[in-house]
Amino acid sequence: MKIDHDKLIQEWNKKHPKANLTAAKFAREIVKEGFFTSEISALNMMRISDAGKAKKIDIEYLLYLMKKFNKRASDILKYDEPTISDVAPSIRDDAPGLKNK
Repeated sequence: MKIDHDKLIQEWNKKHPKANLTAAKFAREIVKEGFFTSEISALNMMRISDAGKAKKIDIEYLLYLMKKFNKRASDILKYDEPTISDVAPSIRDDAPGLKNK
C-alpha cells in the first residue's frame, strides 16, 4: 500500500502557495494531532508509505488525510492489485478462463 505524501504536499502547496507546507511541517502537524509521538516517527512512516511498503494504515489517519487534502480514500491510497501469480504461483496466468490484470 502506498500513500504519496510528497504528491499530496505538492498539490496542497499549489492550492495554498502561502502555506509552504513541507514534509517536516506536516510531520509536526500529525504529531500535534496525536497520530505519532515524535516528528521522527512520523517522517519514518511517511517514507515507508511513500515507498509502498506500508502493511497497514490507521483509519483515523486516513480520514484525517481525506479531510485535510480534500480527497477520497481511493485518491490517497495506492496499491498494486495482486495478479494470479502472486496469489497462487502454481496457477498459470494464461490458464483457460483466467485473466491476469
